[in-house]
Amino acid sequence: MGEVTMSEKEAKRVSALERYLGKQIPRQMAADELGLSERQVSRLVSRYREQGVKGLVHLGRGQPSPQKIAERSLERVIQIIRKDYGDFSPAFAYEKLVERGEISFSCERLRQEMVRQDLHRPRRTHAMNIHQSRERRARYGELVQGDGSPHAWFEGRGAACTLLVFIDDATSKYLLLLFVKSESTAAYFKAIRAYLKQHGKTCQLLCRQAHGVSGKQPSWP
Repeated sequence: MGEVTMSEKEAKRVSALERYLGKQIPRQMAADELGLSERQVSRLVSRYREQGVKGLVHLGRGQPSPQKIAERSLERVIQIIRKDYGDFSPAFAYEKLVERGEISFSCERLRQEMVRQDLHRPRRTHAMNIHQSRERRARYGELVQGDGSPHAWFEGRGAACTLLVFIDDATSKYLLLLFVKSESTAAYFKAIRAYLKQHGKTCQLLCRQAHGVSGKQPSWP
């Protein structure tokens, strides 16, 4: 049997469990010593009996943390962008990285890092124009606002299109981002279906006035 390195906390657990199994202390006292419930102590005892000391040692010891793994993944992605997609927009770079299977985080996280690394400059003039001419709703999900922004989002590598955005009124959280050919009735219906599938029903959905929308007899909630 190889050596097992334990932390002070794990050594304390072994000591308490050994005394409990040797009937030197009751389960309640072992639970109090370890700051656990009696049910948790019972689970530890079962694991200790099945696996021995190794069953109490943290399985992730010696392995990089999820945060460190994410940082390394992000560094690799930025290297790929510098080499192959240096003049791409975040959305287009994200699409290419998804095709290559090189991405494990959101498009927004990539956009933030590209801005930080000076690989992308936000276009403030094309920010979503969702107005707040009244007091915000008090709770998440009470009101979702939808708007569209037509722009050459792919910077000459594709036709100009419209980005439809759904935002929660109470929190300003982006709930849906969808590229469509144009801001049409059909496009909004497609966006609404995608929103309902992902988030469920909202109390109220408010979209921009229909004068900017193409299609026959558009009507809005």
